[in-house]
Amino acid sequence: MASSDAALVVVLSDAGGVDELFFGVEGIAKGLRAGSIVLIRSTLLLSQLEKLEQKLTDEKDVFLLDGYIFSGLSDELKQQIIIVASGRQDVSERARKFFHSLYNTAFTLLKVNFALAANLGW
Repeated sequence: MASSDAALVVVLSDAGGVDELFFGVEGIAKGLRAGSIVLIRSTLLLSQLEKLEQKLTDEKDVFLLDGYIFSGLSDELKQQIIIVASGRQDVSERARKFFHSLYNTAFTLLKVNFALAANLGW
């Protein structure tokens, strides 16, 4: 992402409102440029995230990462914002560079076997 780009971080818990939030009359997607990245923190099912990602990519050329954002408490991680995300490797790399340039941020792409994640309740 270029230094003039912005990121969108969305915290979402209601699957029923996803389409309206992103694609409604005043939806988020209207303001996103092609190539933008949306980092979403949600409780959506994997199938819902995949559907949202496909629609964003097809209609807007916008990419989606599913992430968890928290601040470090240990001595090594104090003063850092930690973002753990899953998604496409190339999108994750662009997001990592962007977030690191904003603040002292640790950004990690989490590669999880979704069958295992489902068994663990993730």
